[in-house]
Amino acid sequence: MEAQERSGQLYREVVELTDAAVVRFDTEGRRTFVSEAFVRRHGRPAEELLKGTIGDQMVPEDAKQDLELFRQCIATDRPVRGFLSRHVKEGQTFYTRGNLTPIRDAAGVVVGAQVTSVDITDMVEAQHELRRSEEMYRSLVDSVGAAVIRVDREGRRTFVSGFAAAVSGKTQEEMLAGRFGDLVVDPEEREKAWALLRQTFETGKSVRGFVIREVATGGPRYFSANWEPIRDASGNVVEVQVTSFDITEMLEAHEALK
Repeated sequence: MEAQERSGQLYREVVELTDAAVVRFDTEGRRTFVSEAFVRRHGRPAEELLKGTIGDQMVPEDAKQDLELFRQCIATDRPVRGFLSRHVKEGQTFYTRGNLTPIRDAAGVVVGAQVTSVDITDMVEAQHELRRSEEMYRSLVDSVGAAVIRVDREGRRTFVSGFAAAVSGKTQEEMLAGRFGDLVVDPEEREKAWALLRQTFETGKSVRGFVIREVATGGPRYFSANWEPIRDASGNVVEVQVTSFDITEMLEAHEALK
């Protein structure tokens, strides 16, 4: 009995040394143990939390999901890893990523399950903010009347503005499936465009005002294109953004004045 108590105390000490929240349930989903991290996360006394059941701190949709995963863990005697859950604390929602592990008695019989989870709220909110920023970027790009694309070192398009797709007469999906230069009419101009792309990757310097003729709705049109290097957090050029302005009417007007 004394050895068992020491083992239990050691387990608690190890648990409290981690940033993860640990909670244990019996086969009916009733809590039998909550770590200090779990108590701090939910802001309620351990005694109160121990009276609850699995999912009672979650948004309803996720509570149903976690209950099904819990039953699956108990029934199959297999862990369930990497599930996401949303919890509510004082009206605020936070996110966790958790693992479910079956708990067995000395005879190997499953008598419950343990959930070990980490708070990933900051990561989720950062992803949401990134998506909002991307949506704002797309909206801004489409409002300036320029065709904007981004390409990687292999010439694969990674971004196509709505305006660029509309001018080409293709959908954004079709444009993304293509490769850099596939809309350039003249083979020599296409090779020059590729040379400028490689130059931008190698030197990390912008190229401005390259005139190019491309396939467009209603026939070929002339564009003035700028190449801009896109760098990662380490400063390496990972993509090139090409911003093109339709100058067909301007060139035609210039020719008419000759």
